Amino acid sequence: MVVALSGDLLRRRWQRPKLRLLPFRPETSDGVFVDYLIDGSQSAWIRLGVRNDGRETARNVEVHIEDIVLTGPDPDPLRIKNFQKQQLSLLMGRRLKWANRNEGTIDIPPGMARRVDVAHLRTDGGAYSIGDALAVPIRFKLDHPSVGTDHEVVAGLEYYVQLSVSGANCHTALFETRLEFGGTWLGSGSVNPLMPGSLRVVQVARVSPSRLRTSGAFGGVLSGRDPGSSNGGRHSSPTER
Repeated sequence: MVVALSGDLLRRRWQRPKLRLLPFRPETSDGVFVDYLIDGSQSAWIRLGVRNDGRETARNVEVHIEDIVLTGPDPDPLRIKNFQKQQLSLLMGRRLKWANRNEGTIDIPPGMARRVDVAHLRTDGGAYSIGDALAVPIRFKLDHPSVGTDHEVVAGLEYYVQLSVSGANCHTALFETRLEFGGTWLGSGSVNPLMPGSLRVVQVARVSPSRLRTSGAFGGVLSGRDPGSSNGGRHSSPTER
């Protein structure tokens, strides 16, 4: 009886869905450029794949922003004035939107991957000119964003982001990512001819849930920075500690 139960538990563990956030590959549909014919505006999108490495379908899968920290230099005052309307902490706990899907949660069959929208750029919505360039913000793509609040718009150029991937019948997996941006539309260093703006994900790595940080860890600081920290106001990520 004990042997049978142990074997059943092992089999269920072996078959259980296992979710993994895939590295960013701009040569694929992870990087997408969209030209809107109606108003002439343009957008460029960063998407990451979520793969089920298990042997059962993962049910009701969703991806949340668990933590976000500005890791680059402070944005210049003009970027803050035009783009940073809210605190970064308002992004924590928000769910990202699945690419080209309206459902908040989806099922992922074994061995398959589905993409989630992480961030994008747009040439409208407060963009301003710097010489021949167009300054634009990073916009995180939230599922059901709060209308009129601009929670998803950030002024900085480099961010450390923790994302959780979870499902109804599988364990939650925590990943850390780093976003870098050149600051302007059609900026130098574009990772893809079809994806202007040099917005990229430079790291995707799984981390232990013990490294999950909450907004309380920041002591209520604004915009993900602690003015009293010893590193000039920049929070170190767990990998830097």
